[in-house]
Amino acid sequence: MTTVTSVEEPAHLSGARPANGTVRRCAPYRGETLRHRVISADGHDVVVTTVHAPHGAFLTGAYPVQQGYLIMIRQPYFEARSADEEAAVEQHEQLVRALAEAGVGIVRARRRLAARQRAEQREAIAEPEQDSELAVHSQR
Repeated sequence: MTTVTSVEEPAHLSGARPANGTVRRCAPYRGETLRHRVISADGHDVVVTTVHAPHGAFLTGAYPVQQGYLIMIRQPYFEARSADEEAAVEQHEQLVRALAEAGVGIVRARRRLAARQRAEQREAIAEPEQDSELAVHSQR
């Protein structure tokens, strides 16, 4: 079961945050070759861009988004250079896929932990009844 949903056009809901595990292709800004908005399965919001740098190389980067605003543009999560556009596009797509899948294991682990805790709570509630029955049987 995969939790990643690919959405090609932006959400038309005003102020609505896309669901966790979504990827949206965005219109690139001037100077950008590609731009995606990724919300990982565990809720981290990231913009991935690829730009054609002035010195001829391509730069692909992942930048944090908080409450819908791109923040810390000077402190990217990841940046990499590529010599040509084809390699830059491939690197961009790989980064988008990796970020979209990020957190899937964490989300699954949290769900398993919650299920285990619920089972333990049900068991703890059932145990006092069993203990009182054992006490009655041992007194005979």
